[in-house]
Amino acid sequence: MARKSRDRASFALTNGRATLESSDGKRRYTAPRDPSGKIPDVLHRPGRNPLLCLLLIPLIGIIWLRKEKIEVGFCGIGTPRWLREESTVSRWARTAVGPRCEICPQHATCYPNMVVSCDDDFALASHPFSLGGLIPVTPLCEAVSGRPLQVRQIVQQTVEALQDRSGQLECRNILPIREDPSFVGFSEAEVKFEIAQQNPNLAEEDFDTLWNEALWDAVAQGEIVRSGQGSSSTLTLLPTFTKYLHVACATRKLLYRSFTENAGNILAFIMCACCYYHNQRLASQVINKLQKTDIALRQLSQLLESTPRTG
Repeated sequence: MARKSRDRASFALTNGRATLESSDGKRRYTAPRDPSGKIPDVLHRPGRNPLLCLLLIPLIGIIWLRKEKIEVGFCGIGTPRWLREESTVSRWARTAVGPRCEICPQHATCYPNMVVSCDDDFALASHPFSLGGLIPVTPLCEAVSGRPLQVRQIVQQTVEALQDRSGQLECRNILPIREDPSFVGFSEAEVKFEIAQQNPNLAEEDFDTLWNEALWDAVAQGEIVRSGQGSSSTLTLLPTFTKYLHVACATRKLLYRSFTENAGNILAFIMCACCYYHNQRLASQVINKLQKTDIALRQLSQLLESTPRTG
């Protein structure tokens, strides 16, 4: 039998260069010269960049939160996979760390994985903070035609009317300064009459139906608070809702509050200015009198010098 021969390699270091050569001299490898004189490590790969790892960790966390948010979905609709299956991570920890479920929007039918289907005459509109669906935020169903659009217009008119009334109360100083006019209720009958004047084309029965639907929609969305029943009911804006103030009204209110808060400093400044003006006026009068006296003395001296002496 022919005996297999094993190749033996020789290693040498010459002038800072590593040379690897087979025993028969046919295969030879010479490492490139390093300017620093060190032998390059050709057997080990360079280590990973720690900065890249620091960037990947939060990115992976964001991707995980987005996945969990979509999986949790809307409250009462579907069950997350980690609740159906056994997992090494406890449910308590998952619930504490993971995202919360969202409330299904109005005029919509919600499905698992945050899928929303709007009712008729409504169109699906993405939330402005969703960044085109990148961030899982609950979308909205906006009225685009038909009766829902009329209801939405009446809701907007009602909110604007309440904002205008709140601004007028605040600017007329009818309320104390520290009292928020958004807590003051306005008569529902008066607001209803005002909105009816803005919609003269609607019949009385149609407007009453739209008004009731608009109030129910505004209360459900948290824009208006309705108190009482019947003719004695009142409408109130939520304190967190943005109030509308005219530019002149807001400017007058700002000046009034600034004056009341800094009244002492303003009065002290006015008194100092008056004292300074009074002292300057007295000093000016004294200087004028001295100048007139000096002129009179000079004239008298010249007159005495020009008068011939007798004797």
